Amino acid sequence: MKKLFILAFAATAMLASCKSNKNLTNATTVATEETTAEPQEETSSFQVSEPSAPAEPEQTTQTTTPPPSAGSVRTQSETFSFTSDNDATKYSNGTYFVVVGSFSSIDNANRFKGELIPKGFSPIILHSENGYYRVCTNSYTSEQAARIRIDQIRTENPEYADCWLLAKK
Repeated sequence: MKKLFILAFAATAMLASCKSNKNLTNATTVATEETTAEPQEETSSFQVSEPSAPAEPEQTTQTTTPPPSAGSVRTQSETFSFTSDNDATKYSNGTYFVVVGSFSSIDNANRFKGELIPKGFSPIILHSENGYYRVCTNSYTSEQAARIRIDQIRTENPEYADCWLLAKK
């Protein structure tokens, strides 16, 4: 057992020393290239970049063009139930729901819901047929209206760029 341990340790040490020699060789090559007075063509794949002049600040303009991902909205149909009776009566007419989070634990879904409220959302939680808790921000009777809302969320809140569309089965 001791021999096996020592052999494994020695092999690890040898591999580690090979890596550090390789890095040392690259560092030496770079240092040599930087100290030469004559410009030479670089033949290695490692390049040293020189600082460039600061770029002029870009001007930003507000556009109503949807983001590039607008056409790629994930859509899923499933049967679900409302976790709150109040939500059930309020959103029972909705066919399309904008989902910003999906969790296997109700505690995590509630925690995420609490994070969304201060950001101006009015989230609800749906319990899907496959056991996931879907945190939704909006309910719509029109698929087009739901897609417009998804584009709006993705534009205004890039951290929720993976929001998707849930259609009631």
